[in-house]
Amino acid sequence: MKPHWRHLLLAGALFGSSIRLLAEDPTPPAEEKTAVPAGPPPSVADLADLFRTFRTDTAALSPDGEYLAFSLREEGEVSVVILNVEHPETAMAKVVVGTDESSTPMLGEQREKTPAAIRWLGWVTSTRLLVDTNRVFTFSGAGEHDSWTVLRGAVLGVDADGKNGRVLVTPRDVAEDGFAIPPPERHTGVVTPDVPTDSNGQPKYSEMPRSTTDGDPDTRVVPLPAEAAESPETAPPTHGTATPREFHVLDFAADDDRSVLIAARGSRGHDVYRLNAVTGDLERVSQEIYEREMLPLLDRTGRARIAMRTSTRTSFPHLFLYDVAKAFRRWTPLDEVFKEATGGGFSVSPDNFFGRRAIPLGFDGDPDVLYYASNLRRERFGIYSVNVKTGRAMERALEHPQADLVGPGPEGSAPANTLVFDRYRHVLAGVRYQDAMATTLWVRPEFEKLQRRLDATFPNRAVRIVGWDRQERRFLLLARGPNDAGAYSLFDSKSGKLIEFARRAPWQAPGKTSNAAPFSFASVHGTRLGGLLMLPRVVRMTPVPVAILFPEDPWERVSSEYQPEAEALASLGLAVLQVEGRGTWGGGLAQRAVPQEGIEQAQAKDALEVLDTLAKKFPLSLKRVAVMGRGRGAYVALRAAQLHPERFRCAMGLEPTLDVGGWIEDARWKWKSAGLLTEGIWGGPEGVKRASIFAHREPLTSPVLLLAYPGPRGGQRTFDYLSAKQLEQRLTSAGTPVVLGDLDDDYVQGLPAARARAFRKIEEFINLYLYEYTVKVGETKALKN
Repeated sequence: MKPHWRHLLLAGALFGSSIRLLAEDPTPPAEEKTAVPAGPPPSVADLADLFRTFRTDTAALSPDGEYLAFSLREEGEVSVVILNVEHPETAMAKVVVGTDESSTPMLGEQREKTPAAIRWLGWVTSTRLLVDTNRVFTFSGAGEHDSWTVLRGAVLGVDADGKNGRVLVTPRDVAEDGFAIPPPERHTGVVTPDVPTDSNGQPKYSEMPRSTTDGDPDTRVVPLPAEAAESPETAPPTHGTATPREFHVLDFAADDDRSVLIAARGSRGHDVYRLNAVTGDLERVSQEIYEREMLPLLDRTGRARIAMRTSTRTSFPHLFLYDVAKAFRRWTPLDEVFKEATGGGFSVSPDNFFGRRAIPLGFDGDPDVLYYASNLRRERFGIYSVNVKTGRAMERALEHPQADLVGPGPEGSAPANTLVFDRYRHVLAGVRYQDAMATTLWVRPEFEKLQRRLDATFPNRAVRIVGWDRQERRFLLLARGPNDAGAYSLFDSKSGKLIEFARRAPWQAPGKTSNAAPFSFASVHGTRLGGLLMLPRVVRMTPVPVAILFPEDPWERVSSEYQPEAEALASLGLAVLQVEGRGTWGGGLAQRAVPQEGIEQAQAKDALEVLDTLAKKFPLSLKRVAVMGRGRGAYVALRAAQLHPERFRCAMGLEPTLDVGGWIEDARWKWKSAGLLTEGIWGGPEGVKRASIFAHREPLTSPVLLLAYPGPRGGQRTFDYLSAKQLEQRLTSAGTPVVLGDLDDDYVQGLPAARARAFRKIEEFINLYLYEYTVKVGETKALKN
């Protein structure tokens, strides 16, 4: 295994030098069409590697900055490795906290095991670590109609040296009526303190010995969850008792430096518990009662202070409501309470979802301070605050000249974790937002300066400051990008040293993934056209064939996270183009204004304008171009092929929504309002009627691939699948080549092997209809390997 440790001096790069660290700028020269090497298609193993679960997907730094903990996935198990920062070459402990076996439900149609995962990891004290896993529990009579119920979640605690480990919370411990059900018998796992090293002295965690509980007096034993999920035959029944329920860790308790807060959602709202990480004591501290259809916004103590009714049973506009009574719920529209101080606008409807409005974001450590986003008085969303006790606006404001500081969230709210709070000072520290890459706008100038220098140090990467110690000497970083799963690093501001201690996907060798080339320029319509071009390292022919990816919803920006689907297309020798054109959220009201011609026509034209522009700088084929999308993006892709058959050779749709109006109506009958809220992007109610691949006269003559989910086995077929079957029949009758493939439950759940299988079908389709080696197209010729 290639070592993934590198000790790098960052002082020069951060404080005056132009040294480039960790990642080279992959953008090829723009002056000429650079020759690219030809090579074979990826092997089955190579394609599967792109979708593998990360080896490391979370990390945490202790409050004193002395210890690091990070997850490590090996052979169906997930462990937590604990390091002393001063001596990172040797692990202090390795604790197995979950297995694929114990994370996979025994009920259902799933064929592939669910990868064990850590949902939350944090040092509660400088020597005590808490880990929340996705371990599965099966209960009888715990759901509706006395059916079997599968619940997830198990919180474990362990000391920095690997000792004193035990399970602290499961779904039984937060049963809805407050009666704890006796926990199941738990068995023990093993922690071993030493890590083997290779010839260069680098740690080889995968070769740590697995000791047993008998024989070695130095072996450390910690209680761990059972290796397999309980079967319905052995799980204790819950008839006539309290109902177990799922939970999640909210945050560290501000008033107790040894505890965390846990929320468990039930039928009448949610309960908040305080878990003492040292003693294991679990105490319910509040009961938050609200309607099941309400979406709550919690303060730093877990209290539901603001809520919004989200069902279509409630007419638009949906109002953000504030609890003015505290002791007894009395929901009052935010606009009635704070309109004078904020300007109002705290509601959401199809008329203002993409327009001017205000969105509550969260409460400060001071419970009287509410932060909210608003664009009522400017082009782009900024962040502001109001004192809910006095009703007065506060001076603090965060604004960006080019970017919206909040994106669209569930049901018209804000995305989770938009605000970043300082754990030690209990105040707002920054705001996460999407610019060309995901980044953070920090309140404190010294943090903002560090963020901008880190952004410059890792070109074409999104750098997140995950956490820091109490002294603000050491900073935990995650740097990643669309073509790079990335790595966790530790930066020491005193010494200027940067330690990369864990790559998320170490099998991604440098130079193996695509080259990422971000771009941005003014369009002929006067708006900004931005996005990302991913160029393959190895191609099958030049000029390079192109796959244009449309976003799942038209307003979405290019994700800064690792994109295995795009990387899989690049591994097939395609240049992958993603465009942020008209209708995109993030650049203000003018950028996301709906064009008069319709969003699908506008985005198709924007994609062609970008393609023609980039083809002058990169060796891109203009005759071998495929369009592809997921969800509503599949409709836009197929519509683009309808409108421009001379430009797009084939079209592909994953989980396609081919009739947007029908999809919205289907969601309406399920009392879901998300589709209705966003109908404005399609031109309102009348535009939605036209947003269907069946509603247009233009024939669809390009070959089409549709990969759709039929629905649960034995259940009703989904609306989107029935639409895909309808299109298959029409195209077959018209003589247009069409392939319809079924996606299974494993794919819908995002399991890696199922995703790799789906892209094998895409590869077969691309070989047949995009490369089509037997057909001569202009000057293009296939290159021998």
